[in-house]
Amino acid sequence: MSQPLQPPNVVLMRTVFDWFNSFMAGGPAPARADVEAFFAPGARMITNGVVKCVGVEALLNHFNEARSRLARATVGPLEVAMSQGDVVAARYVLDHAGHDGSAGRTVAAAFWTIEDGRVAELLEYVYYTGDVLKLSHYD
Repeated sequence: MSQPLQPPNVVLMRTVFDWFNSFMAGGPAPARADVEAFFAPGARMITNGVVKCVGVEALLNHFNEARSRLARATVGPLEVAMSQGDVVAARYVLDHAGHDGSAGRTVAAAFWTIEDGRVAELLEYVYYTGDVLKLSHYD
């Protein structure tokens, strides 16, 4: 059975999550080239109204911090994903466990703005169950 055709912006979101899940499962660590391939130079990550990251270097630091601090983390599946123009909207779940035994789930409703095939802004509204995942701000 063939997969339904998906808008390119939804495919990009799925590809970013596949990349995240891969490095969190022990694949190669995030590299600058990876981040530059997926994110625009001035990309911003905003969670619940707080700027978490601005720019490629900040995003690279964010992903490497997640990889070093967490024993495991997985994003997905995308439960709802739709695209209109340069914005993709989705609901997804991040399950995580820290090396310290903490564990939790982050549920996100997100709007990603895509420019020239790369993420320019990640606007997420999240709530947590279990232990809250706290990563540094890189703004």
